[in-house]
This record gives sequence, C-alpha cells and structure tokens, in this order.
Amino acid sequence: MSAGRGDRAAPPAAHGHWEVRFADAASAKGWESLCRQARENTYRAWLIMRQDPGPATETPRHHRLKGSLAE
Repeated sequence: MSAGRGDRAAPPAAHGHWEVRFADAASAKGWESLCRQARENTYRAWLIMRQDPGPATETPRHHRLKGSLAE
C-alpha cells in the first residue's frame, strides 16, 4: 500500500519528537524516490525534521517551502 496525504513518513515519533506527514500523494512518491536514491541523506533529513522542525538557515541548496506548507 502506498502512502498518501496525511500519512506518516516513517514509524511513530518518539516522545518529544514531531511526526513527519505527507501533504499529498506526490510528496509520498517523492519521498520514496529519495529513499531509494539517497538513503542515508534522507534518513538524516527525517531525523532533523522530527527533532527540530523549525526554520533553518537558507543555503543555495535549501529553500523554505512555499504556499500553505511554509508554516
């Protein structure tokens, strides 16, 4: 079964951590693709999103989400 809107991106979050959820089915497909292509980096990103989902400093490679996903 493939993930879709509102589904968790991974196992349930530990106490004090945030849950990472998909905004739509396209996000879920993109996440799966990233997991296949860059497994370790995707895992590290997932850990950071769970521990500290606040805004990060923008870099040439990292950009803030746009629209309703920006907050």
